[in-house]
Amino acid sequence: MRKPLVALLALTLTLTLSACGTVRESRLNPFNWFGASREVPAQAQESTNPLIPQRRNLLRRPEAEFVGTPLEQVTALSIERVSDGAIVRVQGMAQRADAYDIRLVPQPTERADELHFELQGAFPEMTRSTARLPRPVTVAEHLTTQDLAGIRRIRVSAASNARETRR
Repeated sequence: MRKPLVALLALTLTLTLSACGTVRESRLNPFNWFGASREVPAQAQESTNPLIPQRRNLLRRPEAEFVGTPLEQVTALSIERVSDGAIVRVQGMAQRADAYDIRLVPQPTERADELHFELQGAFPEMTRSTARLPRPVTVAEHLTTQDLAGIRRIRVSAASNARETRR
């Protein structure tokens, strides 16, 4: 009785272990569902930036056009080099303390080797603040190497003054 039982257990163990090889390479094994990776040719690059989401929502309102007014004055202008261009950093004074959405708005120029910006900001129509104290503001604009190609002078203007820098 002992020998047939050992033989039966050995036969069962052998058949069970040999079936593992079949299951390992079958579609029943979830590790085989996608298979191994392989190299494929890359798709052509699109002209859009993949990090900027595309607008697909039909219910989204279009962006409102920026309606700003020139700020009082430009107090400082600096150009900082970065690996892919430069950062134009401007400090200025707003007429009132409730200025928001401060921007450097590009202005048309007569010469091709100049860039002109106007320091603008938005002000609320109705304000709760009775203080009309001027407020310092800082704004920066990134310019790529392509934007700076051939540029010799950058000028930033405000309501009462302007500052410029040359290469």
